[in-house]
Amino acid sequence: MIPWQPNDILNYMMIPPLPSKLDRYTAFYGTVFLDDAVDSVKAGLKVVYRLKQEQDYECFREVRKKTKKVSTLYAMFYRTPGEQKWGISPVWFLGYSVSSTAGAKVRFEISPDDKEKWQYFRGCEPDAVHQLLLLELDDQSKYVDQAKREKLERAEGHLKGGKLARHAGRLCGDDHFIKWVGTMVADVTPAQFIYNRCSINSRRYLDHNEDAAKRYHQFVRKPFSQWLVASGIN
Repeated sequence: MIPWQPNDILNYMMIPPLPSKLDRYTAFYGTVFLDDAVDSVKAGLKVVYRLKQEQDYECFREVRKKTKKVSTLYAMFYRTPGEQKWGISPVWFLGYSVSSTAGAKVRFEISPDDKEKWQYFRGCEPDAVHQLLLLELDDQSKYVDQAKREKLERAEGHLKGGKLARHAGRLCGDDHFIKWVGTMVADVTPAQFIYNRCSINSRRYLDHNEDAAKRYHQFVRKPFSQWLVASGIN
């Protein structure tokens, strides 16, 4: 059953009214297991879900993880199978992980102003079963039509990488670059580091997106070159 809430409640929570054709806007809908709820100065209010089907993580592969400058925001609806009402909270996507022992997990951050909602997760039993619905919100707090997104991404898939994409590919295999990335952030691959810094999900956009190209020069090439000089590496 798709969740429904009176629109005055959604507006109060800074979440726009639900679209009439909800299926088109659904980024994820399924059964998950609550893995953890963390409150720390460094991590903030974090909720971790383990996916019932490992292949479900595929829909999160290209999602923008939260950094200082970019993030994917969701309206998250959740409840246990026995609950009638759905909880609602805006959340930021922090990332996903997949392992043979722990399965597939996705992580979200809840606003500090919404700590009461986080307390709900904290009070749940370990491995509590939840029904989860995610609706993506854009920069104008409007729901993202997932059908249109998929169509656009298929069209963009024909874009070819050029000079910058090839340069970025060489960097990802460079031992010095790998070491430099490790001094900047932990547990991030060189390719993901470039994606995060340039707000992209594929190197090919460096040759087709002016803003991405500028960010690549400003946040990747230039500081890496400065580090090489400072380190005495030619």
